[in-house]
Amino acid sequence: MNIKRLLCCLALLLAAPMVLADAPAADMQGKRDARTFTEAEVNAITSPAVLHRMVAGYERIGDQQRLAWTLARLSELNPDSGDLRMALALTYANLGDKSKTYDLLLKMKEQGYGVDLSDDPRFDKVRGTEAWTYVVDNLKSNLKPFGEGKIAFELPKGDTLFESIAWDPKRGKFLVGSVREGKIYLADKNGKLKEFITPADGSGLWSVYAMAVDAERDLLYVNTTSALYFKGFRQEDFNKTGIFKFKLSTGKLLRKYLLP
Repeated sequence: MNIKRLLCCLALLLAAPMVLADAPAADMQGKRDARTFTEAEVNAITSPAVLHRMVAGYERIGDQQRLAWTLARLSELNPDSGDLRMALALTYANLGDKSKTYDLLLKMKEQGYGVDLSDDPRFDKVRGTEAWTYVVDNLKSNLKPFGEGKIAFELPKGDTLFESIAWDPKRGKFLVGSVREGKIYLADKNGKLKEFITPADGSGLWSVYAMAVDAERDLLYVNTTSALYFKGFRQEDFNKTGIFKFKLSTGKLLRKYLLP
């Protein structure tokens, strides 16, 4: 989990004033000063884009308490994001809140996250207790390999950031999705790649984060998001997310389901 990468990307969204037009309970001018938000007001926000801007702003001005509220709300809206949860744990640690730090890290451990925090200076304010040792040991235990798995193949190195993989039983090949390129490749048993679906085909794919194959119906479902990591990123598309449906055998786009 790369927290520096997360915060650097959030910083790109930073606007000079901490004033948001699309925050809850707007005044007559349609704006609120985010520096005065209560926890309840933060929890009423449903737009991830607004919350990301708030994270960047609170990080800039050093408002750790509101940063914690905002990251907690973002984590609630994005429950599968380990980066957001780790950023929240770090914020709790900066506040010296041992109970919330330990509780969150243990929940992450139960979700399967593994990380070695034994020498991480960012958690200095909450270390030095038996509970901390227990948390660290449990998170480290998830790093240990288990079972008899072996490497099937390795994908070629490059600026691709492969984050998703699916199996096509009819072809007998894997499909791999790129966050950086927004492309979907076919991979043979040796890891050799062949382009299958690309944004240039007119599909409009952004970063590919997940795929699901329905071989019986000849369908491929793709979760795609306009993320900052996407090489073709445009500011006007920021945070757009959708499920795109393709014909599995040909890669033809059948339908887009854009999420609000």
